[in-house]
Amino acid sequence: RNHDCFRVSNKVRAFKVFLIGEHAIDAGGPYRAAITDMCDELQSSVLPLFIPCPNSREAIGENRDKWVPNPSARRAIQIKMYEFVGKLMGLAMRSGNLLELDLPSIIWKPLVLMKPTMEDLKGVDLICFKILERLSAFDKDDAAETDTAPEAERSGASAQFDKFQLDFTCVRSDQKLVRLVKDGHVKKVTWDNRKLYMKLLLRERLNEFRKQCAAIRRGLASVVPASVFTLFTHSELEIAVCGSPEINVDLLQFNTTYTYPIKANDPHIKLFWKMMREKFSQEDRVKFLRFVWGRSRHPRDKESWGSEKFHIAPHAASQNSSLGVDEYHPSAHTCFFTLELPQYSTLDIMYSKVLYAITHCTAVDGDATFNAARQIVYEESSSDDD
Repeated sequence: RNHDCFRVSNKVRAFKVFLIGEHAIDAGGPYRAAITDMCDELQSSVLPLFIPCPNSREAIGENRDKWVPNPSARRAIQIKMYEFVGKLMGLAMRSGNLLELDLPSIIWKPLVLMKPTMEDLKGVDLICFKILERLSAFDKDDAAETDTAPEAERSGASAQFDKFQLDFTCVRSDQKLVRLVKDGHVKKVTWDNRKLYMKLLLRERLNEFRKQCAAIRRGLASVVPASVFTLFTHSELEIAVCGSPEINVDLLQFNTTYTYPIKANDPHIKLFWKMMREKFSQEDRVKFLRFVWGRSRHPRDKESWGSEKFHIAPHAASQNSSLGVDEYHPSAHTCFFTLELPQYSTLDIMYSKVLYAITHCTAVDGDATFNAARQIVYEESSSDDD
């Protein structure tokens, strides 16, 4: 209820995270992991707030990874939840702890008071876009026939139109049938009323998230003045809240420091950056960032990165061990954005060990078991290990 806790300065956390049954102490890692988990839950079936866009559901068109607000989520408690999402967006803008939300332009535009267009609809529902596009094409075909054909032959477009079996209804993103007019389920779309149908269909689909977006905007405006974020374009707002989903290896390397005695030109460091560029896919890079930092997106540029650097440190456990370094997996301290990297002998071994770690060790720290405690003592790691 108190908006002040979200009105923080850059790099400041709005709350502290305690993970029950785990050894993590929140110096930043658990906080970032909690924000990431919130975004994961928002974009899942756990909560009713967001659903995959129609393009995702039908596996067609672009933006198949995007989520949209659930048009059916209109209860008072759900509207409050959308307002909280807006507050999280404002917190991300203020603190720089970005949100991993995959929302299309049809959602970002209303937040900056821009009107969505048919292109935005195409980005989430290609089928509906194609229907509107084909109906618009009938007018062009009819105009061409009117200019070139005798009156008796000017029925080609209308004849083709008769093959469409449409009524004044549409299917929303939540797969609910909506009547565009009273008794729309029995009112047929004809050649004479087709333009009215197109107008109503486009208006309904471009505004089906209106209540949810308005709630998100209210929450955002309670943390960041609306006079500020409405100066942004929709793309700029998305980047300010979410950053870029693409991991820029050059930017990451520029913001990397090395703990003594490691140097940038050490053989295993050169192998590491070669692995990041040539062996890892974009999905692997996202997993890696989450493994070492507890988040899946980094700041958008050098200026916004700030003083928090990525650290590559010696791997403590492998240095005084009778086992070879190739037997060890890397360790991460998410609170301090630090990777303990063994001095692997080959690129393939490094790739195998690091890939295993980032794929299977996604949670902050181990659980509070005897074996987990022994592992923490043995590795002399921080209380925020992965």
